[in-house]
Amino acid sequence: YAALEGPPDEAEEARLMSAPFDAQPGDAVKYNAWFRCEGAPDATPEIRIEAFIDDEWTALHPAPGLASPPSADWFPLGQTVIMPRNARQARLAISVRNVTPSKAIWHVDDAFCEVISFHQYVSENTDAPRLKDILLLGTDTLRQSPLGCYGAANSHTPNMDLIAREGMLFRHVLATSMWTRPSFASIFTSLYPSQHTAELHNSVLPESVTTLTELLKEKGYFTVGFAMTRFDGFLGPGAGFAQGFDVLFHVDTPEIVNRLVMEYLDANGPALSAIKGGGLFLFWHIWDPHAPYHNHYPEMIINRGFLRTDPSIDISRVLPGSVLWEKLYPQRPGIANALDIEYAKQLYYSEAWHIDRLIGDVLTRLRFHGLYENLNIVLCSDHGESFNEPRGVWNHGNPYNTCAEVPLIMRLPGLTAPGSRNESDLITNLDIMPTLLTVAGIEIPPGLEGRCLVSTGLPTEKRWGIAEDRKCGSLIIRDRRYKLIAIPASLPVSEKEDPYQLWRAMQPGIADHALTDAQLETDRKWVLASPDSPTRFELYDLKADPGENHNIAAEHPEKLRALLIPLLAHCVRTGIASPDELRQARKLELSEDEMQLLEAVARLRQEQDIHRPEFLEMDPNTIEELKALGYF
Repeated sequence: YAALEGPPDEAEEARLMSAPFDAQPGDAVKYNAWFRCEGAPDATPEIRIEAFIDDEWTALHPAPGLASPPSADWFPLGQTVIMPRNARQARLAISVRNVTPSKAIWHVDDAFCEVISFHQYVSENTDAPRLKDILLLGTDTLRQSPLGCYGAANSHTPNMDLIAREGMLFRHVLATSMWTRPSFASIFTSLYPSQHTAELHNSVLPESVTTLTELLKEKGYFTVGFAMTRFDGFLGPGAGFAQGFDVLFHVDTPEIVNRLVMEYLDANGPALSAIKGGGLFLFWHIWDPHAPYHNHYPEMIINRGFLRTDPSIDISRVLPGSVLWEKLYPQRPGIANALDIEYAKQLYYSEAWHIDRLIGDVLTRLRFHGLYENLNIVLCSDHGESFNEPRGVWNHGNPYNTCAEVPLIMRLPGLTAPGSRNESDLITNLDIMPTLLTVAGIEIPPGLEGRCLVSTGLPTEKRWGIAEDRKCGSLIIRDRRYKLIAIPASLPVSEKEDPYQLWRAMQPGIADHALTDAQLETDRKWVLASPDSPTRFELYDLKADPGENHNIAAEHPEKLRALLIPLLAHCVRTGIASPDELRQARKLELSEDEMQLLEAVARLRQEQDIHRPEFLEMDPNTIEELKALGYF
């Protein structure tokens, strides 16, 4: 029903409310509605779930993560909340403040709310087969160096180290892309970004792909996820990442995401202790140690560089993206120095220590409820981070190992030997999905690019690892020793600016200002095989030069060629470049034998399923947040 609070001609707020419905503590309540506006209102509408607690209706937090401005076009507002203790009923409430009929008319459509109850799932599956519980810890921007189990001498990550002692650690792990959306999409689909097509800021994971979560839900799992994102942000439902989740909590504040994980486990503690059939799949997108870097030990970690002398900023407790982008990355004399770099890196490490404590809090809860002993845990990361290593390389979105090589630890009882380490094989994040499908007893479907890491042992033949980054402009192919980088392999599409110069302006260390909205949203096209391609090739011997400081491409053309041809075959197979384009690319100097190989690969590609890209328009708030976080 609708109600105007106050006389109609003087109303301050209009409210639209649903009838009360039943929901018990711990239940997730998912809600959404679409809005549009005629006129010029003073405020946007609010949509909330209210719970009846202590004889009064109380709005639940968090509020919706998408806050579009008033618009003549339809836009969504929605969120998922947890029913608190002592609440047994809830209702959906929509309100608009500053109601002045002469100024604006609001329209609402497709309002809905849904209760997703883990308690009910447990009671309904008492007699079902018991499935293996799975915890997928998807850290963001975590490289290997802060973890004690990867050899960090002055770091303290006891909980992640415990997972490694009780499972298997993989040493050589290549991320599939160098930023969040395409990399996590590859983790959940075991497809390359060019195949699943969620490659750019405004691209969406299409419904045509089959995700890990969808297959687990089909098997009978209860699937719950927690992501640091707006509705249409990095991993939000508006960007296609809710596929297969019974409930996906999405909030654009990391601290709230972390708190929701704990609140959900606490509120559903009795159900966790009582589970006898079915199984739980829990995905937690752990945003830290992504920038901005927070100083969790301000009395211990102190900046002694040039940045502390700037009276306009205080970075003692947080180092924001604006300071990183404008003052640290350009490395201008008198603004920032080596001590500032070390300070930023120490804050990054403190973020890793912080998330380790949070992981310990979750493991403690699962242990308390009797789920830990048989719990399958995978700890992974979407990409790493760079701090002027190699020189001039910052942030992520770059193809060097500080960003491209990530941690991967699997604790799979009965499948991984405690304390085992794989130091020899080349692994990629594409391998996570088929491995977890094997854990769950699900047949691996055809078409996945990864391989199961535990079922029959790893094959001994040579393997290449490949990574794509259409947004930031690089392709990587490597084996255990050598690594080939093609950069820039893609360029922005622009009619007003030179694409190459625009690409350069997007690289940390070169740019010192935020990009415009138009630059942020612009499309990118692959230019590896274009007639006037600016792509250059860098080759590194990772055994002799693990820091990637000496490009040996000119010295060893035969080794470059040995990696270039399989990289081009990958490009043909995934649609990045066609054989005709490659034949016209004089810079590549392909022989007729090589072209015949690539044309054979192209014929095979015609038999594969091709996912069509889908796109969305980003709201201005999302754009501003992306810029504030240093994304471009």
